[in-house]
Amino acid sequence: MSPNRTAAAILRPLAPASPTLPAPSLFTLALLLPGCWGRGIEYEGGQPQDTSPPETSECGEDLDLTAGINIRGTAVDLQTGQPITRADTSADALCVAAIDPAPAVTGGDPEYLIVSTLCDDGSFVLAGLEEVPSIGVMVGVYDCEGQGTVMRTVTGVATESFDGMGAGDTLEGVTAHSVSATYLATMQADLGTTERDLGAEGFLAGFVTDASGAAVGGATVSCGSCADRPTFYLDANSKDGLWGASGTFNTSTAADARGMFLIPAARITTYTCDDGGVHSWEGNLFGSLPEYAVFIEFDAL
Repeated sequence: MSPNRTAAAILRPLAPASPTLPAPSLFTLALLLPGCWGRGIEYEGGQPQDTSPPETSECGEDLDLTAGINIRGTAVDLQTGQPITRADTSADALCVAAIDPAPAVTGGDPEYLIVSTLCDDGSFVLAGLEEVPSIGVMVGVYDCEGQGTVMRTVTGVATESFDGMGAGDTLEGVTAHSVSATYLATMQADLGTTERDLGAEGFLAGFVTDASGAAVGGATVSCGSCADRPTFYLDANSKDGLWGASGTFNTSTAADARGMFLIPAARITTYTCDDGGVHSWEGNLFGSLPEYAVFIEFDAL
């Protein structure tokens, strides 16, 4: 099973916000600092709680691999499918983080648990995860200082990927996708001017695979209340359009295009996948966030 598989979950409501503080909104995501999230104090049970993000560690430096569960993987460029390397070491490295998405699903702000930077070969290690969030972890890749070279992108890693793991164990082989600013512009252009703004409104995207991890063609991804939020499917021949050809959009996934789908401004709800009964998939509970590319994966049972 792929370590990036996500699964449906029933979320427990969060405790109500303090009356002295405004209730968090999903749309405040776009207003936080462009680096590694906002800083502040929240109150729980009358006691102040520091909500400052963890300090950013440099790739491979000062890592305590015994303090918790570790996540090791590679950041991959969505367009090329290749690791994000840094040939010019004078350029700023991209940030990478382990994120708890549960608060965002229920209308709050996602919690950044561990923050580091990508290594020059695109690899990363996120060390010391103390507890696996109830609906899994999102691994985020983004510009540390908001330089605008990539879209802030998060990739889901399912809770069951950590089954049996404890302090000192490492989940290997995690792929964290990244969308460059130039590829984002191409994605937007090929959707047409009437579609939603991918950069501003964000999108939900992902891949449909069989039980062996091979891409599945002829599958559709949808939700019960998504008639006004159509799904687009990557085309195997990008030269005549990313999502179809001659102004006609694809209606299902293509195996030669990695089984990729995209839903602009996707509602936060449960998404299902169907290919006429050839394969079966569990539903995925999530959606898009403003200014975010959110990636999930449907792995067949």
